Amino acid sequence: MARFRWAEGVVSGKDDHGMYLLNEKSGETSRLDEAMFFVWALCDGTRSIEEMAHQLADETGDPYEEMLSLVANMLRSLVNLRLVAQVEEAPPAA
Repeated sequence: MARFRWAEGVVSGKDDHGMYLLNEKSGETSRLDEAMFFVWALCDGTRSIEEMAHQLADETGDPYEEMLSLVANMLRSLVNLRLVAQVEEAPPAA
């Protein structure tokens, strides 16, 4: 099951214009809305897309099926922006 983690060298911040992510390697800054930032923050390598969608659905009160599609699209965007990376292996057992 695919999981996602923050890309190396990406840090988050907030300023007068809202939330952003800075890729320290490239110097590129990406502005994110609250939902996208919420999903990015969940990308610690331990959660599946389905788990992230459940968390977003719980947070917003929106239907899980809609959040699943939204999370999948957001993750595609975050990967394309090199802000997260896909991790194929399962997390270590606790």
